[in-house]
Amino acid sequence: PPYFQAEDGIRDLASSLVGSEMCIRDRYMGIVRGLAAIFGHSELVLRLLPCAAGIAAVAGTYVLARGWLGRDRAVLAAGLLSIAPPFLLAAHQLKHYTLDALATVALLYAYERFRRNTGSRALVIYVGLAVVSFGLSFTSPFVVAAIAVIEVARRRGDLRGTAPFVAATAAAAVVFTILFAVFYARGPADTLLVEYFDTAYAPAASPTQLPSWLVGQTVGVLRELTGVSSGLVVVLFLAAGIGATTRVPSTTLAAFLPVVALINVGASVFRLYPYGVVRLSVYIAPVVCMLLAAGIGLLLPRDRRSWLSYVAVVAVLYALFYPALTGARPYLSTGWRTEHIRDLVRTLAEEHVQGEGVYINDDAGPAFRFYWVGNGRQVESEEIVWAGRLARDPGLHAPEIAELSERFDAFWALFSHIDPGELRALRAMLLESYECDRSWVEGDARLEHYRRAAALPGSASAPPVEGLSEGDSGTSGDGP
Repeated sequence: PPYFQAEDGIRDLASSLVGSEMCIRDRYMGIVRGLAAIFGHSELVLRLLPCAAGIAAVAGTYVLARGWLGRDRAVLAAGLLSIAPPFLLAAHQLKHYTLDALATVALLYAYERFRRNTGSRALVIYVGLAVVSFGLSFTSPFVVAAIAVIEVARRRGDLRGTAPFVAATAAAAVVFTILFAVFYARGPADTLLVEYFDTAYAPAASPTQLPSWLVGQTVGVLRELTGVSSGLVVVLFLAAGIGATTRVPSTTLAAFLPVVALINVGASVFRLYPYGVVRLSVYIAPVVCMLLAAGIGLLLPRDRRSWLSYVAVVAVLYALFYPALTGARPYLSTGWRTEHIRDLVRTLAEEHVQGEGVYINDDAGPAFRFYWVGNGRQVESEEIVWAGRLARDPGLHAPEIAELSERFDAFWALFSHIDPGELRALRAMLLESYECDRSWVEGDARLEHYRRAAALPGSASAPPVEGLSEGDSGTSGDGP
């Protein structure tokens, strides 16, 4: 979550709310600030917008799928989306990714209304929604472009019938071009940001690597989005779903996923937007779940009285999506993933004594600031030392540790959303001069107290900490 702080109360630090140039900061955070001004700066209010967008996306998925696939498959599609771990994570973060999913659903629904009505009012609503979505979602231009390709292909040869839609889409494209030039072009121009997603850009300079890269990125993101452990199984069911939906009058669903994926790949070729990054692909999650429901629906018996067939289908679903249910459980049972640090920061605020340092890793910063201020403490304190994000070379933490050693005989360290290899290396460096004598663990986050080893008998060592092992996931990879 973000943080709010001020010496004389609470004020919005808008530039640090999300901490990512990939966010639609001005528009999205403007809405968050408005909600906070009306309802207060509580954690619930700050998480309200992405949560509401997630709920609306699930409901919209059901409505769309019911029109395309029927009620049974619509229930299944909405259910699959509601337990997809990346989607649930996005619905609990102060980030805009569930708005991406909602924009996809809303645009497809508005387009279907236009396609069946073909009236000017329906077209105006669709284009207006597209323009609004450009201000709240990076991926909605991909959706609009895919819909345009599908509409033109559907009406090929009918220039007169296609002209109004093409003209309206061209007007929306002009608006997006202006927005891109004014706001979004800063993202592709940010060297640090491009390097961070380097492997998610198509290897245009090495065409021979493109097929393997494309397969790896596609299968990987589909597996993560659905929560199914086998990428092959996901691809087979999606292929079955595409095959099943091509036989129905509306081919929008069947064509959409391949077309929008190709557009996204094209953007990655020009290094405008990554392809295959899970959180940046949440926008296709509703469509993926609908196609999965269509594929799985082929197993459903036509005779509703055949209860044994339903039992078999339930067994297949359980076997496929048990990993997704397991991954969803932390969100559904606690509301926040496994690195929520509210209680750890409260413990730190209660146990910390004057003269002790506080060592916080970079990605824990926004959440720490929010909860630290909420506990009546000041963030701008000389006792706080910030650790950089140095997973590629943990040895670069040495100056930070030297500062701790020079200034403090005892300090607290809070680690959250940190690479497990970086964490192991960092703790080993700390233990060269200090001993860890107390530790609290919350999922993959941990709070540890260190004091100078020279003042203690015996060699410096850390007590065993449950959850810290070579196989520990250590980080969600999604940032705070």
